[in-house]
Amino acid sequence: MFEEIKVLNIINYNNMLDSSRSIWPNFNEEKPYAVLVMGLLFIAFFALVVKVVNDSSAYKYIGRAPLTPNTITVFGEGKADGVPDIAIIDLGILTTSKKVSEAQDENDKKMNDLIERLRKLGLKSEDMKTVQYYINPRYDYVSGRSVLAGYDVQQALRVKIHELDKIGLALVVAGEAGANQIGGLSITIDDTEPLRARARAKALSSARSKAETMAGSLGARLGRIVSFSETSLDDPLPYAREGYGIGGGAPVAAPNIQSGSFELISSVALSYEIY
Repeated sequence: MFEEIKVLNIINYNNMLDSSRSIWPNFNEEKPYAVLVMGLLFIAFFALVVKVVNDSSAYKYIGRAPLTPNTITVFGEGKADGVPDIAIIDLGILTTSKKVSEAQDENDKKMNDLIERLRKLGLKSEDMKTVQYYINPRYDYVSGRSVLAGYDVQQALRVKIHELDKIGLALVVAGEAGANQIGGLSITIDDTEPLRARARAKALSSARSKAETMAGSLGARLGRIVSFSETSLDDPLPYAREGYGIGGGAPVAAPNIQSGSFELISSVALSYEIY
């Protein structure tokens, strides 16, 4: 009986071996499957070859600078003059008192009076902006010790004046209102973009002309522009600091402020490919 069971097990095992499929195809009996397997193997082998070739090519360039086209770089400068149309000035008021509240109250009254006087000159509220307000303790040194003597309160008003003939009057008004920190006068152009565009156009024309001349001297021809950069310099004239009126006092003549001119300089750098 045991021998019969053993024989049956051997038969079943042999049947299992016969029914199992090998991953590798039988080319005679399973040609489609064989073609598919071979195709996949070929694709994998081809991808491996491509990777090896690319990697080996990359190693050839280690330590070498990247290849760049032949280029020339030229510089050009252009200037454009304009007539100033605005003035900007900082008008400040500094007050001192033993109490903070007293210094603030005096400072606020003087600043409000200044703003009202400037409005009567025709200046608009949107052209006046508070740019500074601070409160600082003030000390005196007595017998080698610092003793609190009071408080300083300062406000600064930045004013834009569109009618340049009113600059002197604004300075007189500021002195009459008690402004004692006046300076930073600049006379300039409100919108400099049109002027900047003219200066840039001149600079580019100058740079192109230089590039053409240089290429001709080299026996080459110009290609495309590969880089461009620009810097500009604004030079408002005149520029005054410190100055006018120390508050109160007798009426004074308005200072004669000269608006001068405004010059803008554009500098460009162009790099061309050459052939």
